Amino acid sequence: MLDLIECILDSTTDLKHEAFYNLSPRQIQYFYTHGGCYDFVKIVKHFLPDITILVNTDIEKAHCVFSYNNILYDANGEVENTNDYRIATEEDIEHMENSFGINEYRYINGKPFVDAMIEILERCRLDSLITRIKEEKGTSFHN
Repeated sequence: MLDLIECILDSTTDLKHEAFYNLSPRQIQYFYTHGGCYDFVKIVKHFLPDITILVNTDIEKAHCVFSYNNILYDANGEVENTNDYRIATEEDIEHMENSFGINEYRYINGKPFVDAMIEILERCRLDSLITRIKEEKGTSFHN
């Protein structure tokens, strides 16, 4: 899973948008953990539809993560404070769709940000990586 996260972070600079030129991996992680977390989760979900989306129990923190094989992840890798999250409800998903994200980056080169990222990642031929991740044992997080 960490290889997929790294691939997403590395590929973000391929967007050909001035906001992402010359950003360090740490700056890109910051983007995905301070406004772009739901976009990050949606990108992962495109490749791994069985992930579970979770939200922070403290609504003021407004952060979401995903679970795969009973491990929680965000753009920084494994999330340690698992008790800080609960499975997202339909209302949570709707709220994130409408409120999460950074408005100035909702569209990149005329495409929704997530679609632009998925297009780049699909060119990376992630098939073997995704297959390897899916072969790992485990199930989604259950609270």
